[in-house]
Amino acid sequence: MIHEFIYNGMNSRDYGLRISGEDTWSRPQPDVRRIQVPGRNGDLIQLGNRYQNLDITYHCGIIKDLRTNFDAFNAALLSDPGYHRLEDSYHPEYFRMAVFESALEPDVKQKGIVGEVDIKFNCKPQLFLKSGEVAIPVVNNGTIYNPTPFNSLPKLIFNFQASHHGGSITINGVTISVQDPDTVDEIVIDCEKQDIYKRNNRMNMNNLFTLSSGEFFELKPGRNLIEFTGLYLGILNIIPNWWIV
Repeated sequence: MIHEFIYNGMNSRDYGLRISGEDTWSRPQPDVRRIQVPGRNGDLIQLGNRYQNLDITYHCGIIKDLRTNFDAFNAALLSDPGYHRLEDSYHPEYFRMAVFESALEPDVKQKGIVGEVDIKFNCKPQLFLKSGEVAIPVVNNGTIYNPTPFNSLPKLIFNFQASHHGGSITINGVTISVQDPDTVDEIVIDCEKQDIYKRNNRMNMNNLFTLSSGEFFELKPGRNLIEFTGLYLGILNIIPNWWIV
């Protein structure tokens, strides 16, 4: 099997790369601070309630058209700075959010015909499950089961009734409500970005909604209770964004 990675929609195989995934199994380090107290044995541990970024490296061989493929590949990597989706055939059920921020330094062989190069991505700590990208419909209230040991930040998609009286959504006791949305367009609550907007044109709607406790939703490990009022056809679609480390 010829392995591949896809970064920002760019497939390594399209540039004549053969990759090794031996250094793609790293896992993130928790954010831990050790505090030494004079006269006291041992260190105090202060947990940062987060994980640190990590580096993922692909060892690549450029097996043909070295100059053309290397130049095109380098330009594609650098053309769009910032975090982008990264997935590979070694871990087909997951993806990461990664940024390319290092220079490529190829080891050229056979009179410039072929070469080798290490491609390093700096990745956010989450290893997202592709199954968590699939919307789960909740009809007339219900529950969602989080199969991971980590709280996830979902994306909610819904319409209000045409009467425009508004409604509310409650997950695990946290409520977000609106009195008069004045729209029948689909609305998105993005809990990771802490943003509420119309799905079709991304028009911001944060000022119309009330967060009862000042919080966006989280889906905790195990069973999560979902309740809502005023939604069109009594349907709420939830993209759960499950992840592990």
